[in-house]
Amino acid sequence: MKHSFLFFFLIILSQSFAQTGTLIGTITDKNNKPISETHVISGKATALSNELGKYELELPVGTHKVSYSTVSHHKKEVLVSIFANQNTAQHIVLEEKVEGLGEVTVTDRSENRTTNTTEVKVKDINKISGVNQGVEGMIRSISASTTTNNELSSQYSVRGGNFDENLIYVNGLEIYRPFLVRSGKQEGLSFINSDMVESIRFSAGGFGAEYGDKMASVLDITYRRPEKFGLQGNMSFQGGGITIGSPLKIKENKLTFLGSFRYKNPAFILKSLDTQGDYRPQFFDAQAYVHYDLNAVSSLSFLGNYSRNNYQFIPSTRTTSFGTVQDIKQLRVVFEGQEIDDYESANLALKYQRNIDENTEISAQYSHFRTVEQEFYDIDGYYILGQVDNNPGSENFGNVSNITGVGEYLNHARNRFSAQVNRVSLNFKKENPDEKSQWKAGLSFQNDAINDRLDEWRYIDSLGFSTNGENDALELDRKVFAKNTLNSNRFFGFASYKTQWENAKKEHWTLNAGIRANYWDYNQEFFVSPRLHMSYKPKMKRDMIFKWSLGSYNQSPFYRELRDLKGQLNPDIRSQKSVQSTLANDYELTLFGRPFKMTTELYFKYLWDVIPYQMENLLIKYYAHNNAVGYSTGLEWRLNGEIVKGSESFVSLALMRNMEDVEGDNFGFIPKPTDRALSVSMFYQDHLNKNEDIRFSLAASYATGLPFGPNESERKEQILRIPSYKRVDIGFSYALKKQDEIKTSFLKHFDQVWFTVEVFNLLAINNTQSYLWIKDAKQQEFAVPNYLTGRLLNLKLNFEL
Repeated sequence: MKHSFLFFFLIILSQSFAQTGTLIGTITDKNNKPISETHVISGKATALSNELGKYELELPVGTHKVSYSTVSHHKKEVLVSIFANQNTAQHIVLEEKVEGLGEVTVTDRSENRTTNTTEVKVKDINKISGVNQGVEGMIRSISASTTTNNELSSQYSVRGGNFDENLIYVNGLEIYRPFLVRSGKQEGLSFINSDMVESIRFSAGGFGAEYGDKMASVLDITYRRPEKFGLQGNMSFQGGGITIGSPLKIKENKLTFLGSFRYKNPAFILKSLDTQGDYRPQFFDAQAYVHYDLNAVSSLSFLGNYSRNNYQFIPSTRTTSFGTVQDIKQLRVVFEGQEIDDYESANLALKYQRNIDENTEISAQYSHFRTVEQEFYDIDGYYILGQVDNNPGSENFGNVSNITGVGEYLNHARNRFSAQVNRVSLNFKKENPDEKSQWKAGLSFQNDAINDRLDEWRYIDSLGFSTNGENDALELDRKVFAKNTLNSNRFFGFASYKTQWENAKKEHWTLNAGIRANYWDYNQEFFVSPRLHMSYKPKMKRDMIFKWSLGSYNQSPFYRELRDLKGQLNPDIRSQKSVQSTLANDYELTLFGRPFKMTTELYFKYLWDVIPYQMENLLIKYYAHNNAVGYSTGLEWRLNGEIVKGSESFVSLALMRNMEDVEGDNFGFIPKPTDRALSVSMFYQDHLNKNEDIRFSLAASYATGLPFGPNESERKEQILRIPSYKRVDIGFSYALKKQDEIKTSFLKHFDQVWFTVEVFNLLAINNTQSYLWIKDAKQQEFAVPNYLTGRLLNLKLNFEL
């Protein structure tokens, strides 16, 4: 009996050891985004998470140590208990690796490699050198097809589209740019605060149906939820800012707060312009992002922003030399008067989100945008246009030797603009992990209320040009007076389906199909926009993905497109329409023993019902008629990786052609105002071999010139070319204290402190942003260039507590 009992006990014990259970779960980052290709290891048992972050690992009954790790995230280990024939759920949140202040990492996770979206992960992006830093500056650096002709502005053109054709979202809130801003001098702070950013997703075209109805690009920003108390700050000659974040415990629920205040005064930069005077720009904003977990399955979040941009300028003199070496001319202007501009705006978004089950999510959001803007100026300029003596042997060499024109011009404006945009949205998302598929759908209602008062005129007195030639009555060169009120409603809806599969040859396919619908009661127009995207990853030694997209991208007019050059609204305006297709290759390779990525993309856009426009610096003036067709086509190439270990660098190139044919001008296709033939950009980071505390960054760009023409001229006359845009900015950074470094001085209170010396426009190139048109005594008209900023030195301090 004793031996029988022992034998029976051993059988039971051996059976218990043979029994197993299954560890299941989801691996995400702190923003609840799934992390694919995570290694799950316990002893000899291993598993890999899929595209949805799901994993399964079979383990013997008992307690086990399980580790979770990826290349880009910190390793995490947990103890789990496994029970016989049961599933044990373990949800894991991994923290992304961040190595050093100012490092920029451009990454495309596996799920993003199959889309037309680039994900940019940034730590303190303001560390990047440039007059206009931040997210937009970074986007312009990494994509050669994303260009600007003005470093003072955060606006950018993508693949031939203008500023109004770009979508920008922050936590689902659509961001609007100021309406009356004419130049980068007045623009002030961008809405996006780089110190609050967690992730950046950018698409230059071929984006999905979940994004809105515009024709160029999408910039999708997610603000972070702080895991611990932190304070970040920066100071420079341009101003500074401070950001505070902290989690708070309210009973059993978690609340996180992230807030910031920023101030900017770029007077020292503006003083490097040709026009001298008293610059008094003052820009500031405050933001807050609050997230509250109501319970385990629902949450409430709030995003708010208030900004006030005030620009005052009292000009005194301007001296500009232009022309060729053989024919040098000089314009000298003495000014009276001043300009006072004020832009006040506020944004808020309140969002409720609920997980119906593990794979189903619904959310509802209310958003409000309000802006009140005014533009007041009276600028009187007395000018002398002369020929410069270019004879080196002359006593008057370099000075004006012959006056060819004198005159006066007076610019006047009393423009006021106010707008309110209210939107309510309902969104739905359903995932099916077994089928690797996802459904998305959404409905939105929006009300626009706009009041606009235009009162501006220009007077020119140059050898009798102020009279009509028949009598002595004075005439204004240009006059615009209009009062407009608009109240309209918009309805949006979308649905999309995404699925992935792998065939018998281990080839991976992704399909994303969607459709958008839009109705605007002002012009009673309804349109539907279908969109399709596919990716294919063949089974081959080289890690390549091929992508193709085809879709309809229509842009319903907002307010600017409705208003013509005389300030009148066109109630018969229709949406601008396009069909776009892209073909891309995504190739991950190894160079110098380090990972690199090379992307190549071809695109073509055919456009109709186009609304022609002309550009005066940042001010887009529409003709308010759908009387043009056009096309945009190009080739883009980019290579990014660690040329220097631990520091991401990249170079990109774009060949582009953007044309339009305006009905009735009998001129055929002409370049669009945003047409460029070639654009090249580069960003490079390095550090000393034996001292990584000293780092170097270089941002360089080159772009062929944009078309332009005389003010108020017909579109067919605007085919002259501004000179090429060339710029190099550099920065040298020194770590006064690095993270985890022990200091005994005052710096011990900080997590890290970096001091940076920046040189803007290193080569001191006179880039042209626009032109002032002047007539001489022979009634010949000259385009006098308005140059951008010169070479400048800036000092900056970044710190974290």
